[in-house]
Amino acid sequence: MISDARRRGDASQAMQLAGELKQDARATFGDQLMYLEELQHAESKDFTPELSKLQASANARPDITYGLMTWMNGHGLAAQSIAWCETLPAKVRTQIPVPLAEAEARTALADWKQLREIVRDGDWGDLEFLRFALHTRVLYESDGQKRRSEFQLMWERAKNATRGNPEALVMLGRLVNGWGWKQEACEVWWLAAGKGPGNRAALKALYGLHSADKNTRELYRVARRVLEMEPASPVAKNNVAALALALGEDEAEAHRIAEENYRLTPTQPVIATTYAFSLHRQKRTGEAVAILKRLPPAALADPSISACYGVLLAANGEAGAARPYLEAADRQKAQLFPEEAALVANALKGLP
Repeated sequence: MISDARRRGDASQAMQLAGELKQDARATFGDQLMYLEELQHAESKDFTPELSKLQASANARPDITYGLMTWMNGHGLAAQSIAWCETLPAKVRTQIPVPLAEAEARTALADWKQLREIVRDGDWGDLEFLRFALHTRVLYESDGQKRRSEFQLMWERAKNATRGNPEALVMLGRLVNGWGWKQEACEVWWLAAGKGPGNRAALKALYGLHSADKNTRELYRVARRVLEMEPASPVAKNNVAALALALGEDEAEAHRIAEENYRLTPTQPVIATTYAFSLHRQKRTGEAVAILKRLPPAALADPSISACYGVLLAANGEAGAARPYLEAADRQKAQLFPEEAALVANALKGLP
């Protein structure tokens, strides 16, 4: 209800609901943070006193201290988070996971000197991999030589310290991806991709990253791994077939998968489009166009479907019908994969 009020722009209602939730006898620490967030959002004069109350109640509780510091770090209050941390009793400040929250704040403020002091020594137990990762970040930011041997050694220690735990690997991947270290993130996500409970999160992260980069080849690698896990999934099968056809790889298998998938789910526009493109690659363009002509008009608003339809119409000698679809796809080429955009550009060049 609070989130709904926020979406409607009803700040007063959101504040009232958060206040009622905070006063409930069953209110959790998370509920208190939600109320604090509403106060900050409303720029209320009560924000600072309420924050001070929470800090006072958390002083002797490392778990609550960590939660509050993490919240502050994520809400533009990293400097205040550190200032408070420096007042904490030593036994609280040094108890895991509080050092992780302090390290997060130091990172946000680019305070590499103090971050080095936090992560240089110690034992973070099951989170030791994060200490090594943060030390790696210090080496990178302080020395500016990301590929030097000391950096690589520390990065290997970070990966090894996960002990292959899939959840730790995913956590490490998310951390370094947040720093913009895509190569390192992919390394650990691939380590997690073959392991039990972490594989789905890792593959989702990899797919999102390579989709944003329009890296078709790496997406195909991810799609094949997903299909190994979900061999009956129409979406997984379609992704493998479509990407294989776009890259011109494993075409015999791609044709087989595309046809099987279409026979099972012929009403799905994306699946029908992949099968049509498969037919076109087999020099059965007339059959392919006939399939796409049966798609509902709304489906053709999708840039990838519009691109395929235009390319196939042009190849089938229907230049007049092809032009509007090709031009529409070309206007949205930022949403296409490079291989799709190239097909559209070539088809447009060939129109009379």
